[in-house]
This record gives sequence, C-alpha cells and structure tokens, in this order.
Amino acid sequence: MKEKLEKVSDFEWKLPKTVRKEMKVNARIIANQKILDAIEEDAVQQLTNVACLPGVVEPVVGLPDMHWGLFDSRNTVLPPNGLPMGAVSAFDDKEGIISAGLCGFRWE
Repeated sequence: MKEKLEKVSDFEWKLPKTVRKEMKVNARIIANQKILDAIEEDAVQQLTNVACLPGVVEPVVGLPDMHWGLFDSRNTVLPPNGLPMGAVSAFDDKEGIISAGLCGFRWE
C-alpha cells in the first residue's frame, strides 16, 4: 500500500481513496521520508480501513508516530484491523459511527 502514496510535500503524503474501492475519503500521512520508511505496511492498511467507515470525514490522518500493534489476550498478532495507533479520524454527526475502541479494534 505504501507504494501508492503520493508525495504532497517533504512532510505530507496522500493515499488517494481510489486505492481501495471501499474508501470514502483520502488518507494522509504526516512524516518525513525516514519516518515514512519506518512505518509498517500494516499500519498504512489500517489507515485505509478507517477511510472505508460510514460517515468518515476527510482526511483520515496518520501522524509521525503512527504504528500498528494489535494483539489478542494470548499475545498473538492479529490482522491489521481498526485504526493504527498515532492516527486521527473524524465522523459526521448524522451519518458517522461512534467507536469506543477504534484504535486497534478488531472487527470482522
């Protein structure tokens, strides 16, 4: 997914909503090249997951400390669901969702 990022500036990258048919809005990552290189592919995938949710408001943003890290009670790594840690999203007050555990939350 990182290969589909478009450079906006030295510190901003855009992941267009066209990279996944389910995406409703664009995603952005705020990071320089060195930090971007260190961000896990699964974290970028999680960012696109949130851009697919009902009522999401553009953009979904990954901050420089963005990372993936979802484990179950047995400390087993789970698939990249939910919003990555170090990311921000907003939702429309009428069409959006409310989630008590969006970061790292596992939905199926």
